[in-house]
Amino acid sequence: MNPLYFKMPILLLLLILFIQDLRQRTISLYALILLFLGVCFLKFMGNTYSVLGLVFNFAFVVLQLLFISLYFRIKGVNFRKLFITHIGIGDVLFLFIPATYFDIEAFVLFCLVCYVVSLIVYGGIMLLLKRNVTVPLAGLMAFFLALFITLEQFGFSLDYLVLLYIQV
Repeated sequence: MNPLYFKMPILLLLLILFIQDLRQRTISLYALILLFLGVCFLKFMGNTYSVLGLVFNFAFVVLQLLFISLYFRIKGVNFRKLFITHIGIGDVLFLFIPATYFDIEAFVLFCLVCYVVSLIVYGGIMLLLKRNVTVPLAGLMAFFLALFITLEQFGFSLDYLVLLYIQV
C-alpha cells in the first residue's frame, strides 16, 4: 500500500475534477492527463501493476463505448453528434483512469456503483425538477474514486467486496 503522501496529489486532482464537472459540466484535459500519470505511478510504486488486468479493463471500457454507440446509432443519433450532445468526451476519457487503478472485478464493480448512484441521484433530480439535466458522470466517478482511494488507506478495498460476492 502506498503512503498517503503519494495519494494526496491524486486525491486533490480528483476533488478538482469533481467540483469542476459539477459546476461547469466540463473537465480539464490537463488534469485528466496528470491524473492518469499519477494513477499509473501509484500502481507502479505499489507493485500491483498487471498488464493483463489493464488490457481487460481497457477492453471493458471499449466494449461499453461500442454498446453505447450502437444504442445511440439504433436511436438515429449521428456518431459525431453523440459526443457533442449525449456523452461528454471527458466522461469517456475519465473511464480509463479507474481502469488503470482497479483490478478487472473491482473495476466492473466500481463502474456499476458509479452508474447506479448517478442514475438514482440524477434521476431523482430530474423527477423533482421535471426537466432533463446533464449528468456530471466524470465528476461523480472522480468523487467515488477519491472515496475508494481514501478508504483503502484505512484498510477497506473493493477487492474485499468482490471476494465476498464470489464466495456467496
